[in-house]
Amino acid sequence: MSLLDNLRNEVEIKESEHAAHMAEREAQQRYYDERLKQPMLQALTYFAEVVKNLKFLDMVTPVGLPIAPDGKSLVAMEQSGYEFIYDDAKNPLRMDIVCECLVSDYQRFFVSNLDKVERYTEFLDGMNLAYHRKTELDSKYDIRNAVFELEGPLKVGVTIKASPSDRAIYVYLRNLEAESEKKYQFSPEKLDADLLERLGRVLLRKDFRNELAMQVEAEKIERDTQLRVAFEEMRIEREAEAEAKMFSKRIAKLTSAIKAKIRVARSSG
Repeated sequence: MSLLDNLRNEVEIKESEHAAHMAEREAQQRYYDERLKQPMLQALTYFAEVVKNLKFLDMVTPVGLPIAPDGKSLVAMEQSGYEFIYDDAKNPLRMDIVCECLVSDYQRFFVSNLDKVERYTEFLDGMNLAYHRKTELDSKYDIRNAVFELEGPLKVGVTIKASPSDRAIYVYLRNLEAESEKKYQFSPEKLDADLLERLGRVLLRKDFRNELAMQVEAEKIERDTQLRVAFEEMRIEREAEAEAKMFSKRIAKLTSAIKAKIRVARSSG
């Protein structure tokens, strides 16, 4: 095959790939216009009004999040600062409803041993939650325990994305469930008024606010008690270690004195 024939073949292949790409783009645009656009506009209208009202009311929601080291105890926080961000008012492909949770009280946790300290550190880093960690080392300079002070804020949000290529709508929940981020896939017709209402309630943690507030307060009292006990145990352990070291020094000093007397006795004898 001549050079010119090779070039012609490559041109035909490239033109064919370009035509297929353009055809797929047109198909995706048609699918967006026919199936995705209306539910995305409905979602945009709904959340624009929700956030507008929340900002006007300066809504602050008390919440309890299971982000203590045991993975169960709730941490008291306050959720506020709602914002609504979208890419296109007429043909939206993505929208984000974001807010943040502030640590409402001084939150401090005692975590024992290296493995638990590393796991909790990884967990907080995964949530992108700011914290201060003060570690205590043993005689080998390994981590014996640590005290974590949660600082925050914790970023929270709902993201809705239309995907013409996948013929679907994706919903991402950030720091609203057990995982730091949860992804859901819906067909376009499923993004209806009922689903939008449920997403709004999940965002505001509407259905569980009173129960969580009571549980948070009870668990905070229990946690403070456990923290005091842990610090008392640490104090007793350190005092015991100090006494053991002093006793060892006394024994060593006494042994040295006895050996010195024995040497003197032997030399004089």
